[in-house]
Amino acid sequence: MLMEKRGEVVSDSAIELIIAVAVVAVLIIFAVSFYGLYDEADKISEGYLKVIEEGVGIADKGGVGEVIMFDRGDKDMKFYLVYFGSVASFGDVEGEEYFKNKKIGDNVICVCYWDGEDEQNYCRECLDLSMSARSIVGSVHSIDASDLSSGTWEIVEGGRVEIWKDGGGYVFSTK
Repeated sequence: MLMEKRGEVVSDSAIELIIAVAVVAVLIIFAVSFYGLYDEADKISEGYLKVIEEGVGIADKGGVGEVIMFDRGDKDMKFYLVYFGSVASFGDVEGEEYFKNKKIGDNVICVCYWDGEDEQNYCRECLDLSMSARSIVGSVHSIDASDLSSGTWEIVEGGRVEIWKDGGGYVFSTK
């Protein structure tokens, strides 16, 4: 037992209780601050970008890379593969499909996501491609040059994307 200045006795169990409450309070503060730093959408975007980098690497070696962008069924969060080329933004400013990019380059492709709570798109995970990219609906085996779109484009989650090189650029194909 400890004696206070006024001569009162403070028991060891009271001291242990005070320390336990302080430790729990610190743990709660730490958990709340850590939870605020974790962003599921950013982690998913990072994962998609790694797979896209691998697919581009396969295309660089003459193969066909593949990315599967699952539709997670979450109406408040949608993921897009977005090719900016050399522009900083494009799309309907008032709409869900307006994309803004902070990365400057000639052939920028990003994984973007729509956050329904904030009602805006975020494009934080981006890659500078070594050459331009076009989008097509179809596959490497059924390519029709008239189906190719160049300039800016986006592919929404919910399917498989093949990546290969053709005519001096990358082709991103959805099925």
